[in-house]
Amino acid sequence: MRHLKMHKLFLCLQCGKTFTQKKNLNRHIRGHMGIRPFQCSVCLKTFTAKSTLQDHLNIHSGDRPYKCNCCDMDFKHKSALKKHLSSVHARAGGDKSNLDAITKITIDYD
Repeated sequence: MRHLKMHKLFLCLQCGKTFTQKKNLNRHIRGHMGIRPFQCSVCLKTFTAKSTLQDHLNIHSGDRPYKCNCCDMDFKHKSALKKHLSSVHARAGGDKSNLDAITKITIDYD
């Protein structure tokens, strides 16, 4: 039997989009308001979230921190890794339920 977890949804009153975390709703609302407080020091592009800026910085640094556990490919962005996994390594029949497990960081339990 699968465990279903109920999430409180946070609603954007402007566009109707819902979020399971309030911080993601707040970031989304900043986008509607044009508030982009995080700026790239290299190209001056601005972002609504610090995490998005950090991901963007990989473009300038050349870092490719997202590694595929199935082959030797690596990527600058997590979204590119997820697309690669679903198009190249998805199980037959289009079942992509294993993708989240593949992208998680391995933790060493000493």
